Amino acid sequence: MMEILMSVTLLIGAILLLRYLTRGRVSMKFRYVLWSIVALRLLLPLSFGSSAFSVLNLAPVWTERSVGEAEPRATSKAAIRQAEEAWDSLVNGHAAGKAGYGTAESVGRETGQADLKQTGGQRTEQLSAKGHTESESTTREGEDMGALDILRIRSLILGLWIFGAAGIGFCMLANHLRLVRYLHRRRVEVPADELPGIWKRRVEVRRIRVFLVKGLPGPCLVGRNIYMEPQIWQNKGRLRHVLAHEYAHFIQGDVFWAFLRSILCVVYWFYPLIWVAAYAARRDSELACDERVIRILGEKERLAYGRTLLDLFVNRGTAIRGAGAVPIVGGRGNSVKERISMIAAKKKNSRIAAVLAAFVMILACGCAFTGPESSNSDAAGKGKEILLTNKGDLMSGSTDGQEAAEKEDDAQERRSEETNQGQQDAAAAGSEQTEFEKLLFSMEDTALESAEMVDTGKYYEYLFEETECPMEDGQWYRLLQEGESGIEFYGLYTEEYGCRGMKIEIDGDVNTFDEPWLPTLSGGIKVKILEEAESDGLPRSFAFTECVVNTNTSEIWRLYVADRYDTGTIELYCFEEEDYRRQIEEQGIELLLTQEQEERTVSLIQNEKEEIGSVDISRYNGDDVEEVIWDEGSVCFQMTGEGREAVTLMTGIGLKLANSSEVRFGDLPLIEFPVDVGSFGEHKFLLRMPNVSADYVCGRPDR
Repeated sequence: MMEILMSVTLLIGAILLLRYLTRGRVSMKFRYVLWSIVALRLLLPLSFGSSAFSVLNLAPVWTERSVGEAEPRATSKAAIRQAEEAWDSLVNGHAAGKAGYGTAESVGRETGQADLKQTGGQRTEQLSAKGHTESESTTREGEDMGALDILRIRSLILGLWIFGAAGIGFCMLANHLRLVRYLHRRRVEVPADELPGIWKRRVEVRRIRVFLVKGLPGPCLVGRNIYMEPQIWQNKGRLRHVLAHEYAHFIQGDVFWAFLRSILCVVYWFYPLIWVAAYAARRDSELACDERVIRILGEKERLAYGRTLLDLFVNRGTAIRGAGAVPIVGGRGNSVKERISMIAAKKKNSRIAAVLAAFVMILACGCAFTGPESSNSDAAGKGKEILLTNKGDLMSGSTDGQEAAEKEDDAQERRSEETNQGQQDAAAAGSEQTEFEKLLFSMEDTALESAEMVDTGKYYEYLFEETECPMEDGQWYRLLQEGESGIEFYGLYTEEYGCRGMKIEIDGDVNTFDEPWLPTLSGGIKVKILEEAESDGLPRSFAFTECVVNTNTSEIWRLYVADRYDTGTIELYCFEEEDYRRQIEEQGIELLLTQEQEERTVSLIQNEKEEIGSVDISRYNGDDVEEVIWDEGSVCFQMTGEGREAVTLMTGIGLKLANSSEVRFGDLPLIEFPVDVGSFGEHKFLLRMPNVSADYVCGRPDR
């Protein structure tokens, strides 16, 4: 236990120091990730290897001092008693010899000199044997009493720890159950169809549910559920900010981390620095979440989002308490002040500061996760030597006591390891992501040999007409019809997780990824080789598109770029929906509707002034068009031609008719955004200047 506390103290101190020195210079996400190192050290009580820089090298100094003073008091007493026994035996034997000689001398006057020596010797032996027996009995009694004292102290400490952990754990659990009961009694679910803009698809993909709770002190995320007051629902701007914030918390896995922090605080309740770390980690989670929200909403929403946080803090009621609850505003005023300052500052992160901070943490991990350079047995033995100058300069060491102490330490380390492993398994059981990864990465690649294509016709009958599912639980399916590129794709289907999990095989090398996939009627995955390796001619970098949403109203594809190294390892990078939508917003792309007598067009405008292209909607002369909107439910990618820039994002527009909720998308040209996917290892996706497609219209190719 002491080794864990020493290691974690070093890590917490390093992180707190870096938080202070790098304020405004590194991303909040980087700061937040550092706390996972502390959690890992608390969950893993083992050391990996040995190092001269290990913090545990300080342990022998502490042990040597404690041996002579406090902790191994039983060992020191045993050594002292052994020395006293030897001293008393010598003294008593010497006195007995003198007494025997005097008695024998008086008898010798009567019986003779020979009898004198014999009697004196016998008497000396009897007294010495008696003194030695009494000394052994006294020593055994003293050792038994010392061991009993140690057992009582340890039992008392264990009892105090159990009492404290049980009390704190019970309070946390009671608060959480009280909150869940309150929410379930008062909540009213909001249908996903009523959510604004892209949030309908986001919550559906992540299986998040939104509820309104009257009288709730403030919005919060509990499990996969977002809770908020009905007043927030009426304010669309504030609603968008709350949804983005709780969605960001979900993406970061903050429900799991909040639960894990609570468990660690229960286990290590006696160490105040653990509570300090938990508080600081919670603050950093909010700062990282705010940073992610601004990326999702765009820079134009930065100040408005900050005002929303401030209003929610001013108007909040009683603080929301729960081991797994993540409220949007919590803590005291100084924490909210820090968040508002971060949002308003808009500081640029420093790569140098991030590199230096990472270097410092690597050194700290090297000191915290490694064991001492050499054994401490010599130092411990020296500490246990007792010098008795007042009794004839007799020196004695307690080897038996040392061995007993080492056995007890080993047993305690095993118990601590088993306890922490159980806690780690319990925490991992609450994370769906971790459980699925265990399933995914445990499956053998040999099952790919028998993989078949999905019968898409039967799949969509199952999806929309509720027929029997054509796919088997735990079965791999081929996702690419042709193998001309030399790349094979496989997707995993399970009843619990659906179509999730992907393997990519190139020349016998198989890489596994936790990515969604869906069967499609349009042929599945599309692949484009971007670069070939000079050594073997196999793909070195390639792009592919894959469908992730396919419903009656939406079909959304994602773009992936994969870099393959000489070792056969593939790094995969994804261009997700929020990424390209954010870039479209940053480019200032808007749709302007013009309905004059001689002209009915939709103009593609950038930065409110530059016209990029236009769409003729004169065919809708008989309808009164009220608004033109992006068709965010249909996004695909085209990969034609040669070169890395021959990738195009294609999305449609729709016309909302006046006095009607109907939106028409058919027979309208698509908007094309050329995509720069960068070179090998660059890992970027950049949308170029858009244009109106001359070849494709929504619903069919115009060729």
